Parts: sequence; structure tokens; C-alpha cells
Amino acid sequence: MVLHKGRYFVYYSRSEGYPTGLGKHIVSKIPQELGRYSIWLERERTRYEKLSQQLESKVLTVSPKRMQLFVDQEQRDRDQCAVHTLPPWKPLDWQLHELPTAVWDSRGIAADWTYLVDLDSQRFVINNWIIFDLCNIPRHRWTEAFSSAGQIDEFSFTLGPEASDEMSQPRYFANGNQRLDCYVSVYQRHAVSWVNPRRIDDSLPLRQLFTLAIFHHFMASELLDYLPATPHDSFAFREVAYAVLSLATGNFYFDEPAGYIGDYAREESTGFLVDVNDEGDNSFMPIFGAGCHMESEEPGSSPSELVFWFHGVLISLIPDNAFDLDLEAVIGKAVSFGRAIRTDDFQIVIFSIQNAVLLEVCHAPVAVIRRSDIIPICGMDFEEQRSHDESDGTDDCSTVDRLLSAHSGFVALQDFVTIASRRNVSRFGRGRLPTEIYANILKYCDVETHNQCAKVSRIFQTLCSAQFPFSRSLNILKLQPCSPNSQAQGLYDMWLSIRLAELGNFHFYDTSDGVSYQSPLAVGPYVRVAHENMVGTWCPIIGNATRPSILTQLPLRLLLRKL
Repeated sequence: MVLHKGRYFVYYSRSEGYPTGLGKHIVSKIPQELGRYSIWLERERTRYEKLSQQLESKVLTVSPKRMQLFVDQEQRDRDQCAVHTLPPWKPLDWQLHELPTAVWDSRGIAADWTYLVDLDSQRFVINNWIIFDLCNIPRHRWTEAFSSAGQIDEFSFTLGPEASDEMSQPRYFANGNQRLDCYVSVYQRHAVSWVNPRRIDDSLPLRQLFTLAIFHHFMASELLDYLPATPHDSFAFREVAYAVLSLATGNFYFDEPAGYIGDYAREESTGFLVDVNDEGDNSFMPIFGAGCHMESEEPGSSPSELVFWFHGVLISLIPDNAFDLDLEAVIGKAVSFGRAIRTDDFQIVIFSIQNAVLLEVCHAPVAVIRRSDIIPICGMDFEEQRSHDESDGTDDCSTVDRLLSAHSGFVALQDFVTIASRRNVSRFGRGRLPTEIYANILKYCDVETHNQCAKVSRIFQTLCSAQFPFSRSLNILKLQPCSPNSQAQGLYDMWLSIRLAELGNFHFYDTSDGVSYQSPLAVGPYVRVAHENMVGTWCPIIGNATRPSILTQLPLRLLLRKL
């Protein structure tokens, strides 16, 4: 892989991938002598800059005319059962394995060894673990350091002392930043009280539980693999952060990518899909992280700012090292930003994707910051923690208990934004009809109507958390837990230690035809069973109406059976 300006250009080799084979071949092309290395680096950056410009103009930027041509071609291929035409990025570089993207998911690449030539920070990374400076790779000792260890996950730093296994991010405040002391003083002028987020009980509203299950799926994906070294102001960081925050706030719904025009398989994908409605109008749907966009829109779904309001909460995106280096200044900066806009109390999430600090800024009678300690959200040690959970007796716990234990930080974030949103709506607003009637009406609401109802009052928020839209026509009404030791026939989770199917059967109501279904959740391949109604692949969609993204990296399987 080659990383240039935050975008991964992936090349796949079917030859020997070991360090003594492919790895040695890659390193041999990087000059050792400093003068020749500088020339090589400039040449490579120029090459990929030209490729990036072609990619932006010919692939990533989509006009209405190009979208219509794309739809016409795809429909002709379907009607004639023809082989799909080559994706438009392939002629730019015939050796590319897939569309270059900023958010790279390593799942699906059948390779024991991966090599990253990072032209941005001048690093050479093996298996996203061992790191060399591009200009300081010992020609023979680095391969010996792997072979002497004897295992793919071992490396001898004695033979390769030039290497490191620590990913680093740029510092949030540059050295000598004159505002640093000012922001620290803002923090210190407030009375600071510490709060430890705790749940009163382990029961979760249906929507929160469903979202927690999807977040578990997200954590088991490989979208986070290359994130620790990603700058916090990069497109990839902002998009992944926005995806996590969208899950925490419930700001998403699902759809079937198979119902769109276009291929989302990574080797064939053009980076976007098109939804054609009954009237023949086209709706553009970018694939998450690809960077495709209409001519008049920015790429992605996330705000371009690093400090922004999201569902009434102020979000401040920071690199993870800022929690250790500059946390008081980071908090002071966010408080200053919020106070310039809000005169009442408000909530802040200091967010690095991996960790978060939750704060509430109170104005009266004295200026107070109520804050949590650092809370892990998307810890990079999730695999280690998951293995520990499996071996310490938690198998006797329920599936919900295991999810709560594995993702307690994310649940705290969910609770925090829920409380913040409740404070921003009326305590009243019961309406003129009994609550039960409004609950029944919500059963028939689409995504947009449901989201607007949740903003009416706290009572409506409670109703909306008990049943909610899964897709544009399917609403989730309740969960029927599995009986002990029962198995969800036909579905299993290939990648998850906590089987989502063991949560039970979710009850769905189809607003288009009035039919009720039930289905467990699963993320892996499925086994066809007798008398099934439907087996589909569904993916979450985040973002607003003008800048949505579909996360095809998080496929969810449903086996819908009529009730």
C-alpha cells in the first residue's frame, strides 16, 4: 500500500509476501543515500499527486450527467446479463487492487503480510505494527529480525533497533502556540468537579440496545486498524468519528445496497451507488470513506470543522495524545467556543475516537465544569479485552450483560447525549390524546417523521426510543429474547465473539404492506433454511439528506419470517 495525502493506494501481489520476498523487493526500490532518497521521495509524491488529481476529476467528482450515464450502463449490463464494465479508477493505474480510499478496511484482503509506504509521514510499516523511517531501513537486518523470531507476530528489536512499534499522531497544540496558556487559564477559572458516569440499572431502551449491537459490529470491523496514526484533522478521522457519534446518537437507518444501482464489492466499486425511484429520479449515495461527492457538495458526511454542534452537544475532535499532553487546554478551548454561542448550560464531548471526556458547563450561580475522567470508547486493545472477557467466566452472563461490559464507555456516551437531548426539549407536550395512541401512531412513521417526533418533548423521546425505524419501510417494535441455550437457525456471526443472534428476535413492522416479521441479527454468511421469507444484507446510512454515506463495511444479515 502507498499512503499519499491521507488516501490508500492498494496493490495486491500473488507472489511470495514474506519479508524475504515481497518486502525485500519493496525496500530495494527505496534509496539509502540521503540525496537519492530525497529525489525518490519527490518523484513518488509527484506521481501520486497526479494520480490523485485524475482520481478526483474522473472518479470522485460526480455530475448529474455522469450519474445518469452510470445508471444507464449498469441497467444495460443487467438486462443483457453482461460482464460489468471496468470501474473508472482501473485505467488510471492498472495495478490498483481497489478504489483508493481514505478509510481503508483491511478485511477481505487475503494476505498474511501487508506493507505500507507512507509518503506523508515518511514511514515504512509492516503489518500495521513494525515501523521504520523510510530513509532508515536496514537492508538485511530487518528481514532477519522477523525470521529469527520465528512467528508472524514477533520481531527482534535487538536485530532491528531502528524499528518502533508505537504509532504517533501530531500534537494538537504545536510547540510555542501562544493560545495554549490562555486556554489553560479558561479551564482553571472554572470550579471543576469530577463525575463518574454510572448506570442505575442494566436495562436499556430498545433503540439503545440495538445501537449497542451495531456498535459491537463496528468494533469487530477493521475500519479502526490504521486509525491511531491518522491526523485528527484528516478526512478519514473526521468520517470515522462522525460514524461513531452517529451510532451513539441513533442518527442512522439501514437500507439494502442490493436495491441500488452499482456494485459495492471492493474490487469493482466505483465509490458510490445510485437509488432510482419510481419516477426515474436519481439519488446519489456515496460509500463511506470513498470520498465520492456531487459537484456541488463536499465529500463525506462529517462537518469540516473540528469543533461543532451535534444533536445539541458540542463535539471537539482531538488526537488521542492530547489527553496526556494538553487536556486542560483542550477543554478550555472547547468551553470558550461554547460560551461564545450559548449563555445557558451546555454539554461537551472531547473526542479522539479511542477515548472521550464528557463535560457539562454550568453558568450559575458560579462557573462550573462537571467532567468525567478519560473514558475508553473505541479502544485499540478491543481484541485483547474481548479475549479476556471470553476466558474469565462471562460466558454465564447474558448477551446484553456482555455487550454492556465490553462497551461500557460507548454506553456512557449514549447516556450522556441522551440526557443532553432531553434537556433541550420540552418537559411537557403530552398532546391531546392518550400516550398509547401516539405510541401506536409512531409504528407507522418513516425515518424523518420519527426523528422530528423525538424533538417534540421528553415523553415523545421516550416513545421513540421504545420503537424506531430500522429502514425506510421497516420499523422495529420490540425484542423477543432468546430462550436459554436456543440457537438462531440459519444465521451465525463469523467475526463476533458476542453473537448478536443470541439477543433474540427483533419484531419488524413493514409500513408499506402492513406485514409483521421477526428476525435475529447476524453479520456473517448465512445458511439457507426451509420456509424462509427473505435473507437480505443491510447496511447503515449516516449523514443528513444532502450528504449521506452508506457503510457497506458493516453488513447486517436479516432472516425475516412472517409473524
